Amino acid sequence: MKPDQKLEDLYKDAIQLIQSEEYSDALTIIVPQAEAGQLLFEHLLGIMHFYGQGVEKNITEAKKWFEFAASKELAHSQIYLGYIYMDKSFPEYSFQEGLSWFLKAAEQQNTDAIVRIAEIYFSGHDELPQSYELAAHYFEIASTHENPQAMQRLAYLYSNGLGVEKSHEKSFELNLKAAQAGNLSGAYNLGVAYAYGNGTPINMTEAYKWYLTAAKDGNPLAQHNLASALAKGDGCEKDLIEAHYWYLKAAEQGSALSMANIGGMYESGEGVEKDLVSAFSWYIIATELDNEQGKLSGSRVLPQLNDEELTQAMRLAILHKRKINKVHSNFEELAKLSSKNIEVEHQETQEKLQSLLKKSQEGDADSQFSLGMYAVSGEHFEQNYEMAFILLSQAASQGHLSALTSLGMLYFEGNGCEKNEEIAIGLWNEAARNGEEQALFNLGYSYQNGLGVEKDLGKALYCFQEAASKGNYGALRELGLKYEYGEGVEKDLKIATELYQLAAEGGDTLGEFNAGCMYLHGEGVDENLEIAGHYFERAAKKGHISAAYNLGVAFQKGINGEPDYKAANHWFSIAASDGHLRASASQGQLYLLGLGVEKDDKKALQLIEKAAIAGDEISQYNLAMIYRDSETDLQNHETAVEWLKKSSESGLAHAQVDLAICMIQGKGTEVNNLEALRLCYLAEKSGLERAEKIREFLESEMDVEDIELVKKSFQ
Repeated sequence: MKPDQKLEDLYKDAIQLIQSEEYSDALTIIVPQAEAGQLLFEHLLGIMHFYGQGVEKNITEAKKWFEFAASKELAHSQIYLGYIYMDKSFPEYSFQEGLSWFLKAAEQQNTDAIVRIAEIYFSGHDELPQSYELAAHYFEIASTHENPQAMQRLAYLYSNGLGVEKSHEKSFELNLKAAQAGNLSGAYNLGVAYAYGNGTPINMTEAYKWYLTAAKDGNPLAQHNLASALAKGDGCEKDLIEAHYWYLKAAEQGSALSMANIGGMYESGEGVEKDLVSAFSWYIIATELDNEQGKLSGSRVLPQLNDEELTQAMRLAILHKRKINKVHSNFEELAKLSSKNIEVEHQETQEKLQSLLKKSQEGDADSQFSLGMYAVSGEHFEQNYEMAFILLSQAASQGHLSALTSLGMLYFEGNGCEKNEEIAIGLWNEAARNGEEQALFNLGYSYQNGLGVEKDLGKALYCFQEAASKGNYGALRELGLKYEYGEGVEKDLKIATELYQLAAEGGDTLGEFNAGCMYLHGEGVDENLEIAGHYFERAAKKGHISAAYNLGVAFQKGINGEPDYKAANHWFSIAASDGHLRASASQGQLYLLGLGVEKDDKKALQLIEKAAIAGDEISQYNLAMIYRDSETDLQNHETAVEWLKKSSESGLAHAQVDLAICMIQGKGTEVNNLEALRLCYLAEKSGLERAEKIREFLESEMDVEDIELVKKSFQ
């Protein structure tokens, strides 16, 4: 037997043992091979430490073995490292380090990594600006590898014109491929497309077929639409009993509209026996989820109920809500928790946790909440979302406001339970009605971004104002943003700055950063680099890379009266090492000019090019200037034109004018006065004064017919 064949057989044996949960036997095969440097076994050992299979769960040890395999270009290990470093509970948390591992895996065309990068760009991050264009780029790459999730996500971008030109036809094609490959969101979206004729002719039979596919696998939106189709007989035979069944399925996952429709069936006696008490009970919980149909229907039924019936309806609504929200008296699950779940080495802490567990099992809501939050944070013992869900559910069922809010966050993020934004909204509404400030903030954030609810900036503003009045620092910061940009309120930079400062004094990192920006740019206050630097430094020391970059800018401008290029380079370096493009470019400029560092044209070029390649238009422009104006062997007009084109396409007016000059002079490109004039018009529209002079010169040299032709194309 060949050595490679022997390793392959050992690997298969190890996999079979893991699948049959014979972990000890698996480890006897894996450990020697991993220690001998066999990358597949290094990866397996990392997995066993990661999940605690046959060994104590140890993420740090898992990381060590993944790094061994990842350094040998094993993409699956690189992906695990990406997730580990991006987990904020990991002691060595580093978003940029995690991103770098995903990028390495993506370079090997690993579709899981490519999709993950796309999702990061889609959502954005404190340390990485949101970019639908880059999200679409990566989803497109993964789609070419027939990845169903990527196809469905790319379809969403085409449907909404985010990062790509809007196209319902393209969206339909992608959703069809995704659905045929088993993607449930794609199946639901395909049903919607057929129902409304988005990118394809209306076909209710096909809509029903795809709704059914997604509904059977638990998609609440599909379940609701399927029920609606059955209730009307759209694309299928009318069946009110089956419609009631699917409305219930959707309601149990938090669909407020399905709750209202169930109420409607009980009110009218369609598919069920007429029962106004049951109808009103469903209208109550639909109303609590801010459903207009539930509110209107409830106001119609309420006068028809006597006091006894109203009491019955209220009790019935509580029972529905407990089932829907899964906020129930789970003493059985709670009783199964033991001291093994909360083992720590420190004796005093162990006794404190044991006392909390005992009181929790005796029904004390405060203890349930406290222990649940320890399970969320992993502060004293290993993070355990499932345990947190049990404890917080129990506390929430007793009306503990903070528990309702925290339980909502578990549902919102899908930690310890199935992700369900609608349930989260219901829990936050219940807590917010009783004045819980974090619930109010969470609702404001949800309404602001359309997460789990329809986007409503008016409601978002109200929630933020209520939360801010109770001292919520995040809400103070969000209100600051509203005043800075005039969203729902009259624009007032002074008030915005005051709100940012209040948030900053409470330790809100984004509040610190935003306050620093106001003082850096003199918006709402007089420019004050010292105060700006104070806020930026506080945020930068907590890992905010844009704050580190701006602190570098403040030092470069002269935070103490005179520019401190050495300090600027220090902070630019910190931000650049975490992937901040402008910081990399700014550091490059310091090396180019020899400010605070020894002049080094090649290092300058390397730093600026890094940002330019990543799409930063200012860096692209600066790189073009280096290639154009260098007096060394770096001068290259053709390369300069290439970078000017990229920067110009991003809308940078200076790049448009300099590219126009190249086209007039024929340096690095052919003479093209027509295109040069068009570029001047674009730059002049952006308010760049020097564009006017170049435009006037061109018009004096060109025929009237050519000028009119350019004007017409520009219009």
